Formats: sequence, structure tokens, C-alpha cells
Amino acid sequence: MGVTFQLFGAPILGRMSDRVGRRRVLLLSQLGTLLSWGVFLVAFALPTTNLLAVDSRWIGEFGLTLPLLILFLARAADGLTGGNVSVSNAYLADITTEEDRSKNFGQMAVSSNLGFVLGPALAGLLGATLFGAVLPVIAAFVISAVALLLIRFGLSEITPKTITNALEQPTPCDLYGQEHKPAYEVKCPKADGLGAILALPNMPALMAVNFLVMLGFSFYYVAFPVHAVQGLNWSVAQIGSYFAVLSLAMIAVQGPVRVMPESW
Repeated sequence: MGVTFQLFGAPILGRMSDRVGRRRVLLLSQLGTLLSWGVFLVAFALPTTNLLAVDSRWIGEFGLTLPLLILFLARAADGLTGGNVSVSNAYLADITTEEDRSKNFGQMAVSSNLGFVLGPALAGLLGATLFGAVLPVIAAFVISAVALLLIRFGLSEITPKTITNALEQPTPCDLYGQEHKPAYEVKCPKADGLGAILALPNMPALMAVNFLVMLGFSFYYVAFPVHAVQGLNWSVAQIGSYFAVLSLAMIAVQGPVRVMPESW
């Protein structure tokens, strides 16, 4: 649910960050995450009232309750404001010199993977207590609040280095390129929108590969916990430990590759 709505919200927040600044959009995005976890907590206190019952041979048998509906709304709100990853990468690109680009983005990737290590491990430990699923959600709420404070008081606003500042009529190549070389003339379609993006060299193949990679990644992270509970009889703590070890392996593999000098 959150990823679906992020598909619509992230491009809007990305364009907004070019106009009003990265820090303001990061604050908005993190505030949306904080509020969504607050609504998530409220859902635990609501009565389990059945709103809809479905019994179909095509999609199975399930029921929609009031807490489940609130959870869907919370995740949807988080998805609409969930452009913090792309905006934070844009912020890093704005403050990074060309010499430190590989190193800084490698460190960013390692820190993200560390979150994948600590997050499942912490959720597994807290979820195994007597408080059940409530305690991990409280922890997520507190972590989101701390992140909001760090953005508010730890980041300084900068002027985005957008190509539109230098060109009166930018082309899609100018808007979506990694850097601007005033001495070069880049030939590309003058049209705007998705068609112009797909017309860029190798862009359809790149987008297709990225889609397939993220699709398989999402399938695994969604389907495996269900299999672990129903097929392997794993506990919450075991699932959290498994994903923590898996993310640790990702750091071991991706970290050296991402920080490797480009000359290699």
C-alpha cells in the first residue's frame, strides 16, 4: 500500500524539492511518516468491527475490519509523503563534490543497509515481548520523531543546483541528467513527459531492469514472512534475526562495491 502511493507521491515531492528546497520537503516527508505511525498506534485501540466480508474463489476469503482500514490509510499517507530517500540523495548530490561523489554515496548506501540490519532485529526483539506488535510500532514512532528533529536542527537549507536555473527552455536531457556541461550540446527530443524520458538512450532498458529488480525484492520481503510463519513455524524474533543477517550480507557485498574508486 505504501509503495503504491509512493509511486505517485515521490515524483511530486522531488519536483517540489527543486522549487522550495530539499530540507523543507524532507521535513514534510518525515512528518508524514511520523503521523502515519501515530495513526498506526490508534488502530490498535479501535474495536474489531467487520466492515466487509469477501468470499471468492479468485481472491480467497477475507474480511475488512475497522483497524485494518485505518492501517491501510496510515500506510497510504506514509507513501504519499515518502519521498525522503530520493530527496535525501538529491541533497547529498547538491553538497558533494565530484571527487567525493562515489565515497559519499557509498556511505549513504551502507547507512541505509545498516537500517535494514537494525530495523528487523529491533522489531523482532520488541515483537517477541508481552506487548506484541504494539511495542515495535511505538519504537518506529519514536525513531521517526528523532529523525524529524535531526532534519529540523541538523540540516541546513541549500539552494538546489537545478539546470533550469541556467537554461530558459530545458530539454528532458537537461532535467534528468546527472550533471550539466555548458560546453556540450546534447541532442535529444524536445518533448516533455514520459515519452521524452523513454526516448533517452538506453533508458527503457534501464527502467525495465530497475523495475524487475525491485519487483523481485518486494516479492521476497512480502512473501517470505508469510512462509516463515505458516511453513517454518518461525517466531517474530526468528524472522527479525533472519532479515537482520540477510541485510548484513547485503552490506558485506554492496559496501565495498559502492565505495570502490571509479578507476577500478
